[in-house]
Amino acid sequence: ALPRKIEAGEPLDFVSDSQFATAYRQLGSISPFEFRPVRPGGTEPFVAFEVKTEGENVVGLAGPYRQFFTEIAQEVMSDASPLLVPTPNRKYGTGECRDLYLLDPGAVSAKLLAMFEFLGRLFAIAMRTGAQVPLALAPLVWKLLVKEPVTLHDLKCVDHYAAAALDGLRSLEKDFKGALPQELNDQKFTVMLSDGSVRELKPNGGEIPVTAGNRFEYVKLAMKERLGEQNVQVSAICKGIGSVIPIQLLNLMTWRDLEVRVCGVNEIDAQILKRHTKYSGVAADAPHIQLFWEMFEEFTQEQRRDFVRFCWAQERLPANDAEFERTKTRFQIKASVREGNADDFLPSADTCFFNLTLPAYSSKEIMRKKILYAIEQVTTMDKDDGVDNDNMGMEEE
Repeated sequence: ALPRKIEAGEPLDFVSDSQFATAYRQLGSISPFEFRPVRPGGTEPFVAFEVKTEGENVVGLAGPYRQFFTEIAQEVMSDASPLLVPTPNRKYGTGECRDLYLLDPGAVSAKLLAMFEFLGRLFAIAMRTGAQVPLALAPLVWKLLVKEPVTLHDLKCVDHYAAAALDGLRSLEKDFKGALPQELNDQKFTVMLSDGSVRELKPNGGEIPVTAGNRFEYVKLAMKERLGEQNVQVSAICKGIGSVIPIQLLNLMTWRDLEVRVCGVNEIDAQILKRHTKYSGVAADAPHIQLFWEMFEEFTQEQRRDFVRFCWAQERLPANDAEFERTKTRFQIKASVREGNADDFLPSADTCFFNLTLPAYSSKEIMRKKILYAIEQVTTMDKDDGVDNDNMGMEEE
């Protein structure tokens, strides 16, 4: 509901309107054991729970399941969400990670921490079942989750100005006795967190000025506070992860490993996808299949993500060949069985199975036009919206 309200410009209430909050209410009290299904054999979908959407008559389990994870990620990153905040670098328009998010250090109520725990549970469920939660979290968050050391560089990646100020203080000569830089003349033993709140670094810190004599103490306390401002929320997420999979697994991962396991990769490699593509009713060397791969190579990354979401209800793929094999992921292109001029029809997708039914278009230009129209126009998996699914490009089996 939340993404649609965002598009419509309607007032938002994350707790009442979001799929995430609805899932939290419905699934939060269920035993974590129930979210550890055994992987089924054959082509049966591997899901931890069934997703049913109001007003959308969707046949199949896997498509709605994967789309759920994609949409809750969008919700959690929305302005209405109380769980994440953009990095300070976005606010200031400088430095790295301007398109990424941090856990909100002010989200400390029992209810919000329970939601973070639920988010961690969803992370673990996604890792087990091969779904992906495409959250754009800063590397600092993932490092904290796997307990990798964090440094001033990690702070700089999310808050360039704060890191520069601390580095400037730290870089002053050890026996420096003069006046501090002008921008620090009024600095007290306080620090501004990523959510804009101000926290005292010691009792009555708001009354204690930073001087040449105590600057090293200030830098030490400020770095500890800023690098650890998300610790409470990180602990809640780890608790949720550990309720579904052994938390010790995180000790075997780098921060990048965990990010890829949870989120997939944002960049789609056409050659990797091609290596894991099967064909049904059509040969791999058929002329229109060759045109398809030429066209896909020419797609921008955004178009590739939109295409994958059209076919699979999520916009990210496994990171590499090993992950494709581990998650038993494969893409399948099927022959169209419709009679008539192929150029008159749109492609269609079976999102539960990552299948594309591709008409034998006569040219790459026509194919590109038809596919882009399909992926840009189809915004629902509803089969009862009065649209001819063969002509609007969406099927479920």
